Amino acid sequence: MKMERWVSIFPIRIGIVTRPEHEEYVPEGKLYQSLNILNNAFLDADVQFKIVQIDTIESPLTIEDLKTDNWYNYFELSKRDLKDTINLYIFDNNPNLCTTTEQTVSCRRTGCFSYVLSDITNNIILTKFELGDQKVVVHEFGHFFGLYHTFEQRYGRESASSDTCTKVGDRICDTPADPGTAYEVYVNYTRCEMEGFFDKNSVEYRPMINNFMSYYKPCYMKPY
Repeated sequence: MKMERWVSIFPIRIGIVTRPEHEEYVPEGKLYQSLNILNNAFLDADVQFKIVQIDTIESPLTIEDLKTDNWYNYFELSKRDLKDTINLYIFDNNPNLCTTTEQTVSCRRTGCFSYVLSDITNNIILTKFELGDQKVVVHEFGHFFGLYHTFEQRYGRESASSDTCTKVGDRICDTPADPGTAYEVYVNYTRCEMEGFFDKNSVEYRPMINNFMSYYKPCYMKPY
């Protein structure tokens, strides 16, 4: 007897933020490309997503502006959230990503974000730069549904020899202990493995490099 498979479908409302001085057009195809990436990643969890509304929001804000004044702009934006819908807001970055001095050049791009199981907001923040990325949109939806980073340390760092996987790290036992990208020099990206880094008990770390919730770079010929 064939068992029925039930799939939960979540509605997504997209709010594209356009600035008066930089009204960049976002092709609808890019939005649906990100949706396809998201649905493929969540398929095994019997979760799918459907775009139900696309809005244009005129605002001078970039994603960098959301965190100013103790995140005032972000919480003001969150008042626009549609109830019972995942609100995906898409921003520009600040056009000046690099600071130049006589001796150095420092460049930084503010990334996307989402609160973990928030009871205050109902949204995910993405940038136009990240649309169509094979990892970022899935990573942020993972946070939205309650996943922490694989290298999470707010509950304590998980060691490779630890038996406290429900209490420290990302608190998920089927995710191998991850010391974080501070130790990325030990990663062989062709084999997609960390090699030669040990915890205090001389047990080698073997994090899942291609996990969506990690911070590692893409592996050669190996999908997330």
